[in-house]
Amino acid sequence: MANPSRPETPSHSLRSRISWISTAISILALVISGLVAYKTTLKPFSLRVWMSPVVQIQHKENFGLYVDLAFQNQSPTGGLITDLVLVINRQETPEDKYLLQSIGFRTIDQQGVYRYSEEQMPIFLRPTQWEARTVNFLYVNPEQFPISTGTYVAEVLIWVDYQYKARYCATCRFEISADMLNIYLDRRERGSTFLQPITVVGADVQRSKKITDQEYSGLKQ
Repeated sequence: MANPSRPETPSHSLRSRISWISTAISILALVISGLVAYKTTLKPFSLRVWMSPVVQIQHKENFGLYVDLAFQNQSPTGGLITDLVLVINRQETPEDKYLLQSIGFRTIDQQGVYRYSEEQMPIFLRPTQWEARTVNFLYVNPEQFPISTGTYVAEVLIWVDYQYKARYCATCRFEISADMLNIYLDRRERGSTFLQPITVVGADVQRSKKITDQEYSGLKQ
């Protein structure tokens, strides 16, 4: 009659656990080294995009919108932002969408005066670099943009590396009140190109004023 198997000794159990732990550590180290290599050398061009909490509308031949954008390259590989467009619609009529072209950038000179930049697309971003641009979007069309009161959804579409379709987007909403609309229509009639700032819906823009202790405490984490 065969002898029953002997129970596992404490030393054998300990060796098994050490072997299992060593294997797990080796696999974890391999995974970590792979992730490090991907993030430091292999990760392709990748963007993070921020949009300002304030947009500015203007009439210059047709309806225009200025948007402050910031781009960060989150990879170790350089790349190109090759095109930008803005798609806009009233929230009440989402089926009526209008495309505004990017016609240039606005910059500020040493005297603090805003001017049109001579820079053109594409925008090249080095590894981990970030850049900010004020982009002028314009409804380039013989027909006037049908502006009216209401909430507008503005979506910036971003093409990279000459790809066929937009790869990134940034979206905001803003409201055109009756007063804002009247100001815009008056400036359009007079040929004024003054910019009209509008705060994005949900944005908390800090403005200069005397504040209470409670307001001050709310500014800090």
